Amino acid sequence: MSANNAAPDLNQVVAAVGQQLFSYLPTGALLCGAASPMLVNRTFHEGAFQCLGQAETLDLSCRHLRKVTDEQLIGLIRKIVDVGEASKARDGDLRAREYARQHIHRRDPFVPPHPLKVVCLDLSRCRFLRGEGVFFCLKHMPGIKRILLSSATRFEAHHQFSDELNSDALEVKKLEYVDFAGCSRMNARGAMSFAATIERCNLRHLNLSGVSAQLDDEALGVLAYFCNIESLNLAGARKITEFGAGLALYVCRGTLKSLNLRECDRVCLPNLLMDTAQGIRTLIDEDNMNGDHLAIYPPNYVGSPGSLPTFWLNALNNSTRNMMIAQPSLTTAQIAKSRLLLEGFKRAENDFSARMEWGERKEGSMFGCLEHLDVSLIGQKTGSRIDGCLAVIAWLNGGRLKHVDFDGLDFVLTSDLAVLSATSPGLLSLSVLSSTTRGIPAGRYISHYLRHFFENFRNVRELNLSCCHWSSVNINMVCSLKHLRSLKVEFTNVDGGALQLLLARSTKLIRLSIKGCSRLKSSNLANTANTPELELLDLDLRELEMDVPLAEVKRICPRLLRINNRCTPFGAQMLKAHRSAFLWRTGTSDNARSKSKKRTRAGDSVDSENAPSNDTIVESSFTNSCSLMRTAFSSAKETEQEMYACRTCFVGSNRFVCLACAKRCHAGHDVFSVGSSCGYCDCCIFTECQCLKIGDVEEASAGIAAELIGS
Repeated sequence: MSANNAAPDLNQVVAAVGQQLFSYLPTGALLCGAASPMLVNRTFHEGAFQCLGQAETLDLSCRHLRKVTDEQLIGLIRKIVDVGEASKARDGDLRAREYARQHIHRRDPFVPPHPLKVVCLDLSRCRFLRGEGVFFCLKHMPGIKRILLSSATRFEAHHQFSDELNSDALEVKKLEYVDFAGCSRMNARGAMSFAATIERCNLRHLNLSGVSAQLDDEALGVLAYFCNIESLNLAGARKITEFGAGLALYVCRGTLKSLNLRECDRVCLPNLLMDTAQGIRTLIDEDNMNGDHLAIYPPNYVGSPGSLPTFWLNALNNSTRNMMIAQPSLTTAQIAKSRLLLEGFKRAENDFSARMEWGERKEGSMFGCLEHLDVSLIGQKTGSRIDGCLAVIAWLNGGRLKHVDFDGLDFVLTSDLAVLSATSPGLLSLSVLSSTTRGIPAGRYISHYLRHFFENFRNVRELNLSCCHWSSVNINMVCSLKHLRSLKVEFTNVDGGALQLLLARSTKLIRLSIKGCSRLKSSNLANTANTPELELLDLDLRELEMDVPLAEVKRICPRLLRINNRCTPFGAQMLKAHRSAFLWRTGTSDNARSKSKKRTRAGDSVDSENAPSNDTIVESSFTNSCSLMRTAFSSAKETEQEMYACRTCFVGSNRFVCLACAKRCHAGHDVFSVGSSCGYCDCCIFTECQCLKIGDVEEASAGIAAELIGS
C-alpha cells in the first residue's frame, strides 16, 4: 500500500484469488470498512468493492460466511452497488451522480442504473437465508445465469417471492441453472412463487433433490414457466407420484436429457408404461404376421435401420410379455390408468401453452432424449413389479442413454438388460447394485441374454454389479469390457481364474472392489506372475480369505492410494497435499487440523500408523493432474475441492469434474462452477481424461521419498 493512499491495482489480486475473494474478506470487514482491523485503509476498502462490482462470480459458500443473514447479504450487495455508483459519479457520470445524491443513504430496494455483472451466485450452505436477500441479489443481477442454494435449509421463497410483495417479475432472462438441493422448507407454494417471479428466464437445469418433506406433484406446475428443462433432479421427493414424474417427461420430452427419480417411492413405473407396452405387443404380433422387423424399431432410434443385433427382438418380446403377465389381475386397470395419465399430460400441456403463450412444441416421446436416468429404489411404496419396464424405457429412448442407475430394484429381467445393451451401445456407466435380477420363467436364455449384454457394452467405463446373484453369470463375460475404469462386483460369485483374466485384459482399470466374494482369496490377486504392475488407485478386498499378506498385494499395485477403504501411506500424503492446495486457493484455514486426532468418518479413515510424519510435499509435480490421482474414489472431508459441471459432455447430476480437468480436458466446452464440496472427479468416466497421468504420481512419489530420506 502506498503512503499517499493511491488507489491500489487489485486486478492481479482478483485474478489470482478468483471466485473465492469473499474468503479473504469476512463479512464484518466488508461492512465495517475502515473500522475493521483487517481493512484499515479506506482506499483499499473501496477498491475491493469496485472489484467485487465487476466480478462475474460471487461465492459466499466458504465456512466463515455460512451464517450470513438476509440483512447482511442485502447490506453487502447494497454497499457494492453504492461504492460502484459513487465511483462513477466521481468520474463524471451525471446519471450515476444523480443516483448517488438521491439513493446513497436510502434503504429501499431499487434497480441501479449500472447493475452488477454477476453470472454465478453461490449461496450454498448459507443456512440462515430465508429469501429476502436472494430476491435482492437477483434484482441487482440481471445477467445472472446460475444460482446455488443447496443446503440453505431455511430458504422458503413463498413469502419473499410472493406476488403480494413483489408485483413485477425479475428481469433475469439469462438464468439457466437453479440448485435447491437440501432446501428442506421449500414446498410447492414456494416453488411456484419463485417460478412466477422469474418467469421470463430460460431455465435449463433445476435441482429439487432432498426436499422430500414438502415437495409434491403440485410443485411441478413450475413446468408451465420452464418447459425447456434439460436436467431435473427429484431425488428423495417422496410425495411425487407417477403423475408428477410423467408430466415432467411429457412436457419436456424434446429437451429433457437428465432425470433423477432416486427414492421417489410413490412413483409406479408400470402405470406410466403399461399402455406403451401393450402398443409394443401389438407391433410384435403384427411383425410376426408380416415379417417386417423394421416396424418395431424404436421410433427415434439413433442408429441406422437394421443395425440392431438379431437377439434384441426376442428379448423385447420376452420383456413385454412378462410385463403384461407380472400382475394379471392389475394389468387391465394399469392400462386404463396409463391412458388416463397420458390424456392428463396432454391437457396439462395445452393449459400451460395457452396460459404462457408457448410457441411451437417439438414432438417426441417420453424418455426420448434422456442421456442420464436414475430410477434407483423407485416405487417402494407402490408394491408394483417392474418386469419389462426397463426394456420399454430403452425402446422409447432409442439409444441415447449414457448413464443408467437402477439400484435396489426387484424383478429386473435379464431380457431387460439385453434390450438395454442392444439399443444403447454408447452407455458409459451402469449400476445395478443389489437389484434382484432374474430370467424369464424356467430360467431359459439367461446366459444367452447376459452374454449379449456384456458383448454390446464394450464402451462401458463404470460398472457396478454388486450383490447381483445371477446363477449363470461368468466373470469371463465382464472381461470383454476393455475400457473399464471402475468395477464393483461385491458379494458375487467371482472366481480366482476369472479375476486374473480380468486384470490382464482390463488394463485401464483404476478401481476394483471385490469385497465379500466368497470364492476369492487374496492369493488370487497376489499370485499373478503373468500380470504386469496394475494401475489400480483404489482396491477393496475386505471379507476375503487373506491367505497372503497385504504386502504381497501391494507389490503388484504400487500406485495404490486406498486399500480396503483406508488410505495407504502414500495416499495419506497425497490427500494431505490436496487439502493444503485447496485451502491455499480458497484462503481458508483448516480448523480441522487441530482436531485431526478426533473421530473421522467410518469408511474414510487414514492409516496414520504407517503414514510418514513429514508434512513437506512436492506439489508442483501434480498441479496439472486430475484430482482423482490424489483423492482416489473417496468422499472424505479432506477431498473437498472446486466442482465444475460440463454441459457439452453433460457432466452433472451429482457428478463433477475437477479444476485441472475443467481447464484441460473440457477446454472450449460449456463449463461452469457448481461450488465446492467433498468427492472425486468423474472426468475419466465421461471422457478419455488427459489429466489422469500415472507418471505424475510416480514423480510425486519419488519427490516424497526424497524428502523423507533427507529428513
